[in-house]
Amino acid sequence: MLTVIKLWLVQGQTLFAIGWAAHDDRLFLNLAESLLKGNWLGQYNCLTLAKGCFYPIWIAFAFWCSIPLLLAQHLLYISACLLLVAAVSPRLKSPVILALIYVILIFNPMEYASAVLRVIRDGIYPALTILVIAGALGIIFRWDHSLKSLTGWSILFGCALSAFWLTREEGVWIMPIIFLCSGFTIYRVWKASKAGRIIRLTVCCILPFVIWGAALFVISATNWFHYGIWGTVEFKSRDFLAAYGALTRVKHTNWTLDVPVPKETRLRIYSVSPAFAQLEKSLEGASGERWVKAGGSEEVRGGWFVWALRDAVNEAGFCSSAGAALNYYRRLAMEVNSACDEGRLECGPEMASLMPPFHTAYVRPVIKAFLRGMAFLVKFQGFDPNPPRSLGSDDQLVLFRDLTNERLSSSVSGITRYAGWVFSPYSPLRLSVYTGNGVSANAFIKNMPCPDLCKVFESRGIDTTNAREARFKITALDCGTDCYLQVESLDGQGPALHLDGPEVFFHLDSRTEAYVFPNQARWDSKKIRVLSYIGKIYQTLTPVLFLLALAVYVLTAIQVFRKRKNSDIFFVNTALLMAILGRVFILALIEVTSFPVIDMLYLSSAYPLISIFTLLAPIDQLERSKRHRVGDPIPDG
Repeated sequence: MLTVIKLWLVQGQTLFAIGWAAHDDRLFLNLAESLLKGNWLGQYNCLTLAKGCFYPIWIAFAFWCSIPLLLAQHLLYISACLLLVAAVSPRLKSPVILALIYVILIFNPMEYASAVLRVIRDGIYPALTILVIAGALGIIFRWDHSLKSLTGWSILFGCALSAFWLTREEGVWIMPIIFLCSGFTIYRVWKASKAGRIIRLTVCCILPFVIWGAALFVISATNWFHYGIWGTVEFKSRDFLAAYGALTRVKHTNWTLDVPVPKETRLRIYSVSPAFAQLEKSLEGASGERWVKAGGSEEVRGGWFVWALRDAVNEAGFCSSAGAALNYYRRLAMEVNSACDEGRLECGPEMASLMPPFHTAYVRPVIKAFLRGMAFLVKFQGFDPNPPRSLGSDDQLVLFRDLTNERLSSSVSGITRYAGWVFSPYSPLRLSVYTGNGVSANAFIKNMPCPDLCKVFESRGIDTTNAREARFKITALDCGTDCYLQVESLDGQGPALHLDGPEVFFHLDSRTEAYVFPNQARWDSKKIRVLSYIGKIYQTLTPVLFLLALAVYVLTAIQVFRKRKNSDIFFVNTALLMAILGRVFILALIEVTSFPVIDMLYLSSAYPLISIFTLLAPIDQLERSKRHRVGDPIPDG
């Protein structure tokens, strides 16, 4: 019943589309479209292998099943929660506790926050994280069950880990859960008995990693067949990492916290590396300036330099194939590293990594970012279930509507469309749309050629130089009857021109209005309001409960240290806590060195771990207290 209610509530949300997000949302859709056409990830370019392939596969799978993308995302998450409850059921036998775990997980606000209502891989990352944990716990709590049951959970663990690893590139943060749970399982199986020990160890601790390795092998082989590159993503290839590491090892004249290769450093590298000099026109030109503006700084910041570099390599013509791109990166790395070794550039140690060289100035900001990230996490800061307004023109959003089968968010009470033409023989013009109170309206303006119009005015002896794209189509959102068009001269020779003046030729062909379905909008608003209230409950209770759980965990750890008696739940809690801290630490490091990542999107995978830890830590202590009173031993296998 609660699952149905949850699904009913989230159906009030719509997909937030960003039509021009070529490096994120639109990239995943383009890759999914190629998969559906049977062309793997499509023709190679600088973005084809930039990100993991599982999310495009998931989009294509949801489309093939005719399931709307957000609904498929919710169903995957709910399935993961059910499997987690099933995984711990042999150990936590109380139906009340199992139901509590399930309900707290499925209503976790992270899963319906506005940040994950996009075509973005972080939308399924929490579900994959839970599936990895479910597989690991299913093995821990069933190591002595039938081989059939154990094999099923091992297969789940291996498949979940494969999907998890092929979704994002920084999966190393999940390793504490994998290593601790696997190590604890090996200890229990080895300690139990010699009969069937090898078979159980194989099923528990080898089969999942064989599946994981096989999945990576298949993807790598497929990429080799299609593009001539062995690997799952290009960002992990040795040649690319060596090239990036070579650039970042060059010491700066004036070191900046989050700028890996500033302009003055690039200028010095151009003079010693012919390969890098071929990128100067792009990096110091319009392409580089675009990435400077994207980072909101005077330099290309760390989170954007890697994309600026790849765009420059593409513009220089080195992305005709994966082999050509890797050959270029290899040559760039050799030239810069040779210049460093020969003393032509002052450099740090040779490296092949996306992480910048260590600097003592990072320590304090990273610690502050880590503490801020933990606070942000447990407080559910930034939670908002209202989907933002979709961005982009109608043409850009067609692919979103097509492949996701979702309603796109508009959050508008009405849409007004204008069509017509306007031009001035004296000056090029710019059209703008304003509301009645003088505020710029949210409008998309498309200019189009009009050769028929030019012929008419040329026959009258009027100069039509500025009329080549005089015809316009305007889509204005939330624009009532008081909106007006304003025409401005672009030559700077005058203020706004009036449409009824002799200096402007203007005609409005049509003006049409469309409105959002009012009944649907009203019910969507009610559902989102309920989701907002649920989120506020989590925001209020989670910080207190997490601190209590942390205090209980510390108490349990002291007891374990003194009595040398471990329990399986204590090991699970330790693994969860290490994974949480590891995830936040990695993001804190990225926050300081690259770009802002302390938000609900990048922390999405850590929110379920917080909930699981908050529940399991007190349960472990209650069991210890109960067994201490009755004199029973603590179960450790």
